[in-house]
Amino acid sequence: MSTYLAIAEQILEEAEQPLTAKEILSLAYQKDLVPSNLYGKTQHKTLQARISVDIRKRGDESAFYRTSRGVFFLTKLKNSPFLSEKQQQGIHARPRFRELNRQPVLSVVSDNVKANSDENGFIKKRCFEKILSYTAVKYSKLKELEKTGDYPVWAFVVVKKDDTILTYRHGRYREDRDGFLNQRTIGFKTLVNAKDKTFLDSEDFGLTTAGLISTYADLGVPLKTVNVDQEKSKAEIDFLVAFGREKDEMELVCILTYDCPDWLEPFKRRLAINDLSWLKTSHAPNNLEDFDEWSQKILPELFAKYNAKHKVVS
Repeated sequence: MSTYLAIAEQILEEAEQPLTAKEILSLAYQKDLVPSNLYGKTQHKTLQARISVDIRKRGDESAFYRTSRGVFFLTKLKNSPFLSEKQQQGIHARPRFRELNRQPVLSVVSDNVKANSDENGFIKKRCFEKILSYTAVKYSKLKELEKTGDYPVWAFVVVKKDDTILTYRHGRYREDRDGFLNQRTIGFKTLVNAKDKTFLDSEDFGLTTAGLISTYADLGVPLKTVNVDQEKSKAEIDFLVAFGREKDEMELVCILTYDCPDWLEPFKRRLAINDLSWLKTSHAPNNLEDFDEWSQKILPELFAKYNAKHKVVS
């Protein structure tokens, strides 16, 4: 364990309460625990980064966990009677896109996509198995895909409740897609890694699991309060769509609609999620240009499907 982590563990154990990185370092200096070789004006940022990396890499085996954003405590003390139920549960922090981009992501051979998509890039649900076949799927880093021309696969979760879907405006953006900044969107997206697939996810290669976990993280829903395997039955793959980017790069977006539980009312402002609101599915909005490019293309198709289902039921 690094010096920073050892100091943090000692301070948190003695304090018996969750602390920020700055508070941990302040107490460490008071107790003369910080060696002379550790110095700098932003040591607290280094400490926070070290703890965050340890949590991300080791998961539940880490000595630390987050009780809230930027606040840490010890895993072995998480059942302390001095903590509130919310602090005991902790929060799951979603990896930043730039961190996800360094990992091999789910991708498919380009020919497999082109052969099953229409002129607008839409791929029907019945073609899903052809697109994500074991012979076409691989896990590659994004830089490698730039060379091969194959498609990275995104899970794009549309949160639905009765006849409405959840929309929000992108805040401080988390990736290099600057064109989405301040635009409204209808979904929560994530790349998919090999670790997202379990023996229960053989049919969709972990798309649903990855999508739901990222959605909960974005909305600040502690994973320990949600049965992901149970919630997966409420998520349905509607269709896929291929998008083009610069330099002839392409990406495949899997649209999943998720009938969320009644208790989910996610209206807390977050760094990357602002101005949350529910949008009626009875008709597409007039201000389509206010939405990001993915939502602009997905919304009409999605609403057409909803209205077609409603007419059949009626």
